[in-house]
Amino acid sequence: MTDNDHDFPVTGPPWNPPRPAPGGYRVPPPPPRFQARPGSGYGHGGPGDPADPAYAGPAPHRLEMSDAAMTHYLGLAGILGPILMYVIKGPTSGWVRANAAEALNFHISMIFWSLGWILVSFVAACGLGAITNGVGFFVVFLLAFVPLVVSVTFSVIAGAAASRGRFYTYPLTIRMIKG
Repeated sequence: MTDNDHDFPVTGPPWNPPRPAPGGYRVPPPPPRFQARPGSGYGHGGPGDPADPAYAGPAPHRLEMSDAAMTHYLGLAGILGPILMYVIKGPTSGWVRANAAEALNFHISMIFWSLGWILVSFVAACGLGAITNGVGFFVVFLLAFVPLVVSVTFSVIAGAAASRGRFYTYPLTIRMIKG
């Protein structure tokens, strides 16, 4: 059995390309590259994207992009930074307001997620610590820092996206504040 055998069960590239049918066979065009549906992924859309749930205004200018990026980076120090940017810059810039609302929603959500995570980690640490003579407590204690790592990672990604003029939608976010 060879690759060019007509009885070979595998058809299609790269093994055995289809043969033209009488009258001409046209190979269908390749499927488009993967593109997430608007509103379904992280960092979707951009300035003025009508499918963007939080911002559909005009394209931001350079100062607005830097203020929006600063909003996300200030979120690393707590929720006070995004609150101040929402109150101070929000009324004058829809772009900064949308980014500040997104950052606020994420960081408030991370407070809730962190409390739950730490509670579960504490219970697991007590159980594993008793079983493993303290080694399990140390391992689970290190896992208590996972929410901090998640928060820092997504804030940096969002800040970088905002500085390029792209709106970033945080994952794990409970939407409480409208932009």
